[in-house]
Amino acid sequence: TVTDTNPYRDICKTGLTDANPMHPRPGCLVDGTAPAVAFYGDSHADALQGAFFGAAEKAGFRFYSVTRSACPPIPGLDRTGDAASPACDAFVRGVEDYVETNDFPVVVLAARWTAGAAPRAYDNGEGGVEGQPGDFLPPLGVPVPADREAAVIAAYVRGIESLLAKGHRVVLVYPIPEAGWNVPEELARRRESSSEPVTLTTDAAAYS
Repeated sequence: TVTDTNPYRDICKTGLTDANPMHPRPGCLVDGTAPAVAFYGDSHADALQGAFFGAAEKAGFRFYSVTRSACPPIPGLDRTGDAASPACDAFVRGVEDYVETNDFPVVVLAARWTAGAAPRAYDNGEGGVEGQPGDFLPPLGVPVPADREAAVIAAYVRGIESLLAKGHRVVLVYPIPEAGWNVPEELARRRESSSEPVTLTTDAAAYS
């Protein structure tokens, strides 16, 4: 539901206009034993963060997690438009420096990967159309490349390969498939105009 949110959001998530945190951010480190795991990413990572903290505490892991809105966990990317986040690159590099110097061998990355690289707004073919996609600009400070999708994917690959080269085990959390709807809002809109039970689906081929 709309109100079912990550309990760590207020302390472990950095908003679009917030200054980047110093590390370790208070309240975002579980000081357990090995293995040491770091988990970071954008708002999709934030949605998973509470469950990750619970699992880490139960298992006794050493675990650190921070997220930043509209910021994929890859250095060298920025975002324009309403979700402009010029501090994204510095956020990712700050987390990577902390993870490297404090012996976190396992790095888990989560993001809305597909939207960051998508060449156009997502359309589920049933009236659910997203706003314009990510507009991440690799590298920073240059005009949008002609093939932005390929450039963003190449940046993703470089970032992951860099972590691997530093000796980290990298775990990628693949994105939630796009739906096209703001599901709670669309259900509420349909319910208001119908006296019968309503359903909301997206064709499986379009969903995936």
